[in-house]
Amino acid sequence: MTELIVFIIVGGAAVAFAVTMLLSDNAVHSALSLIVTMVCIAVLFLALNAPFLAMIQITVYAGAIMVLFLFVIMLLGAEKLIPTSPGEGARHYRWFAPLALTLTMSLLLAGGLTILQSQAGDGDTQGPNPILRVVNLTRDGAVVSATANGINVADDVIGRGSSGYIELAPGDTDVIVTSEDGTTQTVSANIARGTAHSILVYGAGVVALVPDDLSPVLQDRSGRFVVYNGYDEPVSLVDFGSDLIEDDSRVVIADIAPGTASAPITLRDDVNINWRIVTTADPTESLYPLAETEVERDRSTLIVVGEEAALGETRPTALIVTTEARPAFGSPRAIGYSLFTDFLLPFQMLALLLLAAMVGVIVMTHRPSTKHIPTSADRRRVSRPLVNVIASQVGHEVTQTDAEAEAARVALLQAEAPEVVGK
Repeated sequence: MTELIVFIIVGGAAVAFAVTMLLSDNAVHSALSLIVTMVCIAVLFLALNAPFLAMIQITVYAGAIMVLFLFVIMLLGAEKLIPTSPGEGARHYRWFAPLALTLTMSLLLAGGLTILQSQAGDGDTQGPNPILRVVNLTRDGAVVSATANGINVADDVIGRGSSGYIELAPGDTDVIVTSEDGTTQTVSANIARGTAHSILVYGAGVVALVPDDLSPVLQDRSGRFVVYNGYDEPVSLVDFGSDLIEDDSRVVIADIAPGTASAPITLRDDVNINWRIVTTADPTESLYPLAETEVERDRSTLIVVGEEAALGETRPTALIVTTEARPAFGSPRAIGYSLFTDFLLPFQMLALLLLAAMVGVIVMTHRPSTKHIPTSADRRRVSRPLVNVIASQVGHEVTQTDAEAEAARVALLQAEAPEVVGK
């Protein structure tokens, strides 16, 4: 109920600020409304237990990209370009309203069709196709091949080896395993969508179809372990602890019946492993040591216990097969896988869309300018002629001769001080 309330409040706020962004006349107010919308989307990611996506949403979109948009808006003065009359802005961009209406209707149509298809679809069609592989732990190390419903799963898988996963159609599956001497073994099972299975070949050609748990390892810095018992009596997985401490052994997985797999266990990668496969009847009897096994983070490890031929007799053995678990939703690894596999083209198209939006902001806020041609009316008007200005600086008219200039100077002096000139 709490999640529903949070979704209604935050989702309603996101829609409200998105509408405000579209209807606002001020470009800065539209950009700020878009930032609030991005923050609301980040909160929705947090509600979906995807904190990495939430932080990326705030850092990249609400942070870097919107700051860039605000910088361009303020640089070009778009916050001041408010139409002085109601129809002034509409005359310049008459195509904007029909285009926005067309995009909105297309988005609503696509979303509606998706919802209708998801509701009308069968529940069995949800999820990815199942995957299948071969794990060979035969007594004599024979090479085996396998097919499932006529589809080749693996060819020539050598002893103590495994093949990669292949994708199959869900439903009833007949698996046929063929050894190198031509003998075949068949096992049938109903394989559901979204599951993974291993075809185990062990002992004297015994075939088993075991489900693999490849779901995300939710515990931090941890790995998953599953033990399959291909031995002829019940076995257990025991941690004998340190050799320097007495009586510190503990049972990790107890009493695994022949032909069955244990429940998965999750361990951190900082534990010290001194594991051994022992018989349940006599825990002191070590069948196979697993001291070199390491806990690999975010991986699912299958330990197959069986027998192998050596020097004319059989002895217990084990095969360790490690597979990468599916990444958790919203984790960096999950985002990287989705981004560079399924969504590489949409991601590049989004980058081009952002580039086009930036160019559109520049075009819409650009002010047309006309080159001014100076005319005679723009020329500077002077209060006195240039000749008079020069004459006031040099003390005589520039058009006079030297004799005339000297006579004018003497006359000026006589008028100012006659007694000095007379002397």
